[in-house]
Amino acid sequence: MAAEALDSCYTSQERKNIEELQNHILAFTKSVDTLKTDLKGKYTVLNGGCHKDWKPFRDHCYYLVKEEKTWFEGERFCKNKSSSLVNVKDKDENKWLQSQFKDVQTFWLGITDGDLKYWINTVDYAPTTYFNWDSGQPGNGAENCGMFYPGSGKWHDYPCTKYLHPFVCKKDVSKHFVGGKGPTEKNPDPIPVLLHTDEQMRRFERKRKPPTPRRKVVKISRRDVQSAAECLLDLGKEISGSHTPSSCEDVEILSYLMQRKIETH
Repeated sequence: MAAEALDSCYTSQERKNIEELQNHILAFTKSVDTLKTDLKGKYTVLNGGCHKDWKPFRDHCYYLVKEEKTWFEGERFCKNKSSSLVNVKDKDENKWLQSQFKDVQTFWLGITDGDLKYWINTVDYAPTTYFNWDSGQPGNGAENCGMFYPGSGKWHDYPCTKYLHPFVCKKDVSKHFVGGKGPTEKNPDPIPVLLHTDEQMRRFERKRKPPTPRRKVVKISRRDVQSAAECLLDLGKEISGSHTPSSCEDVEILSYLMQRKIETH
């Protein structure tokens, strides 16, 4: 009824002009959509779909940062660019990385074992399935982060915060598309203030390891970093049966991994 009343306000010629204008707008919108599609296709072909200074391989883009940082600083840098420290999927990717980044002696890998007793990647926190450890590696002690040696293509485990090294960021090529958006980080700091609920901790535990008999979960409230570390030591006893993290670095990694898992929910 409202539309009919509105139409009655226009003459026949005015309605015709409005229809023509609407058709022009529709045609223009379609042209813009077509142009965007064409540009996206051309952009994908250009440099494998990667931005300047990013190197393409398969469906991912790689960016070498020669400025030396700790493992946590490198991961935060990559996250701010909608990427992660590089995790290697197979031997072909390992060979490609070795061939492309020989102008540095080492760079961080996006894998860590923390106090988890197995290695996970920093993209989806799934267990790492491909390894190329050097002889005698991984070693023992507080060496919880992966290191790549381009000279040999071999891996070592290193302390995450004791030394500074270059690093390589890796992202899915789709995040380089025109208008593409990567993940946002509410808190990119790898040593966040902890604020966990019991339910969040239970979700984390179910994904972190196979189901186990229900156990009491320690509730962690907002505290300063020192208090949070002490809580994590107590939490380690609850999670792994009277086993506490072996070093302050383990506590730091546990804190980082727990917060990152919760932020994805």
